[in-house]
Amino acid sequence: MTDYVLVLYYSRNGSVANLAQQVARGIEGSGMEARLRTVPAISANCEATEPAVPEQGAPYATLEDLAGCSGLAPAGVFCSTSSLHGGQESTLLSMMTPLLHHGMVITGVPYSEQALLDTRSGGTPYGPTHVAGTDSDPSLNDHEISLARALGKRLATLARQLKA
Repeated sequence: MTDYVLVLYYSRNGSVANLAQQVARGIEGSGMEARLRTVPAISANCEATEPAVPEQGAPYATLEDLAGCSGLAPAGVFCSTSSLHGGQESTLLSMMTPLLHHGMVITGVPYSEQALLDTRSGGTPYGPTHVAGTDSDPSLNDHEISLARALGKRLATLARQLKA
């Protein structure tokens, strides 16, 4: 069986999907396979159903994806908000709580990552973030890309070390 880190995400407007892709690139740049997966859209309509295969983006996560992974992102968490004060850090911290209840080891982004000190947009020590603005622009800037890739690299390194 192949060792891989599962990058599992939900994205409404594409920003979180773009962060997930950069986390996956960081994992793969570290020499480990990244498996990018999403979940069906959230709906207030209880009768709503989604197609078995998404029309675009990553495939839906399966139980096999979860059971077979060596690491799981969001055991490193990431998010996107409309503004710098849109609750990025509190969102990341609240995402960590159920992961800790499942016994997961959480990794963040250390201040040794220069982009964390230089960013004027997204990025926290709790995980990479993106500021989409009021127009929900999913495009990531260089600092956001760098921090997402740094998290991916840390996840891959940690997964390899824990497996050994």
